Amino acid sequence: MKKMTFLFVILITNLSISQTDVWTSNSEDYANWIFEDVDNDGNDWQVDVDGNNDGFGFNGTVFFSDANNKTPNNLLKSPTFNISPSLTVLNFEMRIGNAIGAPFTLERYAVYIYDTNLNPTGIYTSATEIINTTANQTSSSEIITASIPSSFAGKNVGLIIRHYNNIGGTFGNLLLIDDFKVSSPMNISSIVLSAKVLLQGAAINPNSGEENLMRDDLRIANYIPTTSPYVDNLTCDPNVFNTVGNDAIVDWILVSLRDKNDNTNILFSKSALLQRDGDIVDSDGVSELSFQASNDDYYVSINHRNHLAIVSSNTFSLSETNTQIDFTDANNQITFGTNAQTSFGMPTNTLGLWAGDANGDGRLNYLGALSETPIIRDQVLNDPNNSVFGAPPVANFPSLGYNLTDSNMNGSTIYSGANSDVLNIRNNIFNNPSNSVFGGPPTATYIFTQQLPEGANN
Repeated sequence: MKKMTFLFVILITNLSISQTDVWTSNSEDYANWIFEDVDNDGNDWQVDVDGNNDGFGFNGTVFFSDANNKTPNNLLKSPTFNISPSLTVLNFEMRIGNAIGAPFTLERYAVYIYDTNLNPTGIYTSATEIINTTANQTSSSEIITASIPSSFAGKNVGLIIRHYNNIGGTFGNLLLIDDFKVSSPMNISSIVLSAKVLLQGAAINPNSGEENLMRDDLRIANYIPTTSPYVDNLTCDPNVFNTVGNDAIVDWILVSLRDKNDNTNILFSKSALLQRDGDIVDSDGVSELSFQASNDDYYVSINHRNHLAIVSSNTFSLSETNTQIDFTDANNQITFGTNAQTSFGMPTNTLGLWAGDANGDGRLNYLGALSETPIIRDQVLNDPNNSVFGAPPVANFPSLGYNLTDSNMNGSTIYSGANSDVLNIRNNIFNNPSNSVFGGPPTATYIFTQQLPEGANN
């Protein structure tokens, strides 16, 4: 998008060189930011990708908000990121400029930080304000800085930049921002682990001669996105999906490290890639998984978008020396809870994550108030391709794509018939050892909740 070119200012500088960059952005990742026009006046943050503001400290893609003769209340929300619990001294910086000279006025802005666990949608009135000031009008480029409270160490956080005025602005009175950084003068180490896990959905009905490997149907169909479906929006090179054989990628997965003193407290989360043999690797598709975190004891949890999550029953001592963690061994179960994983449909002596969480609520339910069935039905019947010459949609139509409703991870969702994804959920409910009352037969309305210490939805 084009915009008017002015001389811009940046405010106060003077941040010492940090030893650890927690999060940085040069605005090139603008697709992962959220724009919110709070006052609904049609005036909002925008992105300029044309480099119209090169010079005066700005370079390439930048964000801008125009007062536009109005009293703006515009929010720009960053991608979320994690801060190491060991980083208790934290600094924020960004470049900010204001159009200079008459008739342009000083634009007011604020910066907030928020804990995504406490404030998942980033409500700015519930966030912590770290800057609230007015942009200067000079022809030089500087950096504005602020301290972040130490209470955000160990948290998943997001940033909000708010442009607001109490009086009407002038058309073309731009506020321009770029070059964001959260850093610390403190050092942290990298810890590595090699975890292994199996997904029941990709393990059932294996390819002939590959009974001990998960299927990689999603990779073969080119459905796996290069951007993770989890909160960190981690990306990978498309060539990662060219690997075949045991190390071919099955899907994205989320690995979290939890507090040794409180297994409900997630300290770090990172998207990773899952290979057909169950190995979890970093986003390059081959390396062991690494976290920027201090050497310590952690509980380890695993989430997948349409399987029930798990967490280890004990902590692991993690450091720069690689630690092996195997969640698949049925003869050496290390998973927290009761029947947290399943052997149904799995290779001999192995366990896998329960498949079929089609609505992502952390529960499995075949028939009942929390049933997965309606969302599978809706996926199929509302598929725009499920109609021939204007005829009504059919229940056995295969709705193709990368969908939560695809319980067996073959790249298609089917509501009715022999290949229905609903059958996988039914089988998991009736074959769940917990689905029995005083030794009686299993019931179709049984609800099985993922075995995390805090319950579902985590």
